Amino acid sequence: MQDITGLRIDHYLGIGYTGLVSVVNPIGGVTICLPGPMTDPNAGLHLKVGCHTLNGTQALGYVRSRAFALGDLQRVQDQRLLLKAILDNVTSAGTIANPFAVIPAAAGSAAAITVDQGTGLYQLIGLAFALRNPETTTVPFGGFANTSVCSVVLWNRRAALQLFDDLAKDRPVPKDLLTGSSAKPTV
Repeated sequence: MQDITGLRIDHYLGIGYTGLVSVVNPIGGVTICLPGPMTDPNAGLHLKVGCHTLNGTQALGYVRSRAFALGDLQRVQDQRLLLKAILDNVTSAGTIANPFAVIPAAAGSAAAITVDQGTGLYQLIGLAFALRNPETTTVPFGGFANTSVCSVVLWNRRAALQLFDDLAKDRPVPKDLLTGSSAKPTV
């Protein structure tokens, strides 16, 4: 990715799907608000319009669902929304002050994430607080192409180069390039 974007990646953090359950359940679930109903029998979801407190199994179904016109592109948006909901809950005063919630959530988090060498506890705590209100985006979308193996997403080259240049030069990213910060699930 560094070769394509020109951006240096100093640290890595990955979150496994199955670890979500061990993080979400100890904190009493996470709240997700849906602008429309979400039905995905494969994910075991039958949710109505409005806000729902999802348990770990439901949260896992929510982030794995592909029942959208935009498929994985919407799935990425939903994953960001769920991560924000988890971090809002985990870093809330009510959770931090409750050892019956914070200790199991921390243990579940430790089992659910993978980090590079050199990333320690203090960096993870700082990251959790920093990601409560993230500005996120997807590389600007330019369409699809069919290959002999599968359909692939194409970048909007001009907009992608602008995004990478703004990030490299630590400039604010134009709002029209931020597709993930305020996106709501579309179902």
